[in-house]
Amino acid sequence: MKSKLIGILMCMMLVAAVPIAAGAVLPKSQTSQPTNLFDTTILHGIVLFKRVADGGITLRFFALRVQYITISADGDHRTGVIKLRPILIPNSMKGYYRNLYIVAVFHGSID
Repeated sequence: MKSKLIGILMCMMLVAAVPIAAGAVLPKSQTSQPTNLFDTTILHGIVLFKRVADGGITLRFFALRVQYITISADGDHRTGVIKLRPILIPNSMKGYYRNLYIVAVFHGSID
């Protein structure tokens, strides 16, 4: 009985320590980085109201929840989640987009 209790207490302490350790390795600040043609962005999520804008150059939609990762030429990775806001991506992207779901890869980054 004592060993079970000690095991449960150890697990609780480890679970409490994981968010603290994860906070120690947060990514660099993502403020005002210019869009680079050499960046590659991968995104997937749930979207609404898909429209082609700017004469077919960009794709505009309302993101309910979209996760993305941007990989720059120097190897830097930026990740994030976009919730409940409109976003624009190039229409030259490769991937799958239908009425409610998008999976896409394109050159550049999300503004």
